[in-house]
Amino acid sequence: MKSFKRYIAEAGQRFERQENALVKIVRMHFKKNGNKPFTLLSKDGKKIKNVVDAKKFTGRVSTGHEPYTDVQIIQANGRKVNLSNKGEAAPSVAGGGVEGLEVIVPGIVKKMFNAAAKWYKGKYKEGDYAVDLYAKVSVENKEKILVGTPAMGGPIHYMYVGPMDVKAESWDEKKQELRINGKLTWAKTYAKEYDIHYRIRKRRQHQRLDLRAKDRRGYPSLFVTPEDVEIKDPKTGKMKWNEEKYGTAGRNEWAKKQKREMNRRVVISKAPPKNANMVIF
Repeated sequence: MKSFKRYIAEAGQRFERQENALVKIVRMHFKKNGNKPFTLLSKDGKKIKNVVDAKKFTGRVSTGHEPYTDVQIIQANGRKVNLSNKGEAAPSVAGGGVEGLEVIVPGIVKKMFNAAAKWYKGKYKEGDYAVDLYAKVSVENKEKILVGTPAMGGPIHYMYVGPMDVKAESWDEKKQELRINGKLTWAKTYAKEYDIHYRIRKRRQHQRLDLRAKDRRGYPSLFVTPEDVEIKDPKTGKMKWNEEKYGTAGRNEWAKKQKREMNRRVVISKAPPKNANMVIF
């Protein structure tokens, strides 16, 4: 089974491949159909009718983050059907980050980070390599978070979940219907049927717990890159990883990126692992 670390390292390229492949296959079959509208059929039987084009949703939104929408399916009447693309084993189901959550549910971020700081304080000390935390998203906030808003590059109409290699399973000439190998779930239906969770995690593996640091809003940063994560080697005079103080966790990543991250990250995930550490707020 692929580890989460490895998944994250490959995620950007993998999702890009899926998005590009979906756009390509839609455009190819529109041309194949004589530049006439056709029906896009998902593996689980969902239909998007009168399809004439597809395009990637590019750029960033008002919050500065990547948009909720990954691909837009364009219909003959000009309507755009927004898709959020996910791999079959994707650990997250929605993006937007801290800024996005503040837009959708004002005040939720402060409550979450304060509760997380309190949880960590009772179990870890400053500078520790602390675990990720999960918190269940309340029923009243699930749909808002999954669907998003125009300001965040939403709203999402469908969650598209499938292999990274998007393929045509069949083309029905008579029905003018293209069946692909991914599934479509109405975002609002997904919100009603499944639980989702906030996941508070490090941005980089070399980050350590810091309950004193605050972000620009005054909320707990939780994870930072310590100033002394690198020290001068008395023998060579070169900078090296401070293994004596911080052990080996995160050493390899620091050697590759050497990027100082001063805050935590929040993603929206599906069911947490069985041994997940939960916080309630």
